[in-house]
Amino acid sequence: MKKHLLVFLAALSLFAVLAPMGASAQGNSEAAQTCQQGGFANVSARAGGPPFTSTGECVSAGAQGTVYPAPTIVIERAGTSDDYGDQTKDDYCFYWKTFYNFVELGEFDGFPLEIAYYHDGVLESISGYDYVENGVQRGDIVPFGVTQVIVVTDRQTGEVLATGAPQVCEARP
Repeated sequence: MKKHLLVFLAALSLFAVLAPMGASAQGNSEAAQTCQQGGFANVSARAGGPPFTSTGECVSAGAQGTVYPAPTIVIERAGTSDDYGDQTKDDYCFYWKTFYNFVELGEFDGFPLEIAYYHDGVLESISGYDYVENGVQRGDIVPFGVTQVIVVTDRQTGEVLATGAPQVCEARP
């Protein structure tokens, strides 16, 4: 009887040690799937934080806890000055930009977010914001012949939180 009890206790102890390993492996598997094929660039280790820079960094963080959607900027071309019949200004493209997954970064002197606009690789302007309203469209005008890139930075840490896809402003064919 004692022998059976010892075997049962040994099996129970082994199960208690191995069961969490199986659960952890499942979490690693899910994190690995999320992080594969460039997916690491769409998630972050913290809410509102910068995206991961590699698959390994992403999988490692996923194994230790939850990964969060990374901040993103969605930019959609709405038209050109030709479309709007605007004869008062130079020719331009009009874009809607929408921000997602940003969080308020806390209070300190100055503006927590810095949004930089690059035209053809040259810094055109910088705007400071206390926060970005998620899901709210903001208009943006870019001159014909210019490629614009928008970069959002946390001014407190200097971390780049999001970079919008390059937008090339061209006249209608």
